[in-house]
Amino acid sequence: MCQNPAMGGVQSAGQHRVAVLVRDGRLPLELGIVHQLFRLATDERGEPLYDVVTCATAPGEVRTTSDFAIHAEHGPEAVAGAETVFVPASDADYEPDTCGTLSPELAAVLARVPEHARVASICTGAFVLAAAGWLDGRRATTHWNSAERFRKLF
Repeated sequence: MCQNPAMGGVQSAGQHRVAVLVRDGRLPLELGIVHQLFRLATDERGEPLYDVVTCATAPGEVRTTSDFAIHAEHGPEAVAGAETVFVPASDADYEPDTCGTLSPELAAVLARVPEHARVASICTGAFVLAAAGWLDGRRATTHWNSAERFRKLF
């Protein structure tokens, strides 16, 4: 195990760091999916292959679409130290005034993603990746109900 001061936690040697960047209005199911899938992956000795952390533009409470909030222990530093960054959907992706654009805070966090990192989205999180320019010239997909709006915007 090694201490990773930038993350405020302990990471086993050889583990791949995954940061899940949550935003207000996030869909709880999508956060659970990432954590469950990556936490189940182990090597031949049963040791975890991934270290998954949840982060936000600032540490603290993040509103969900349900009647509960989550606490994101980590802020932008988690993205800076990640090898894979996931951007799950948020209800902001469905709002005409916010979909297709990045807030200054979100743009600042995304600017910290290392060049070598894999970046992925879940569902309408693809709007964030496209707004950041990461999907320019690439094929992409999103939720079927948002595909036409996605095509028009990007």
